[in-house]
Amino acid sequence: LFVVRDMTDFEWARYNFWCSPLIDDDCEHFSRWTVVGTHHRSPEDFHQKILEKAGGEFMPHYASVKDYYTRTIAQTDLRLTVLSAEMLKRDIEQVWHLVQRAALEQTGAE
Repeated sequence: LFVVRDMTDFEWARYNFWCSPLIDDDCEHFSRWTVVGTHHRSPEDFHQKILEKAGGEFMPHYASVKDYYTRTIAQTDLRLTVLSAEMLKRDIEQVWHLVQRAALEQTGAE
């Protein structure tokens, strides 16, 4: 199973979690995690940085997100069942049936 997040949620979470010397002062520490009170984060700031194309490859842009999941999956030789995280919030029975069907296709066993 390969569970993916909505790309905007994924990029927002990544922006909030990691700092980058390309957009943040004082990001030379080993972990590269954002530090509350040191690294400013807000939806408005995130949006502005995207519009300004700040941060190079650190910030999302169309070319980096348009086929992110497709590229990631293509880099494996695995047969994957792809589920969105949003599916897990809605109809868990449907998700269970998808997982069962994928397991049956992979193994031939019920």
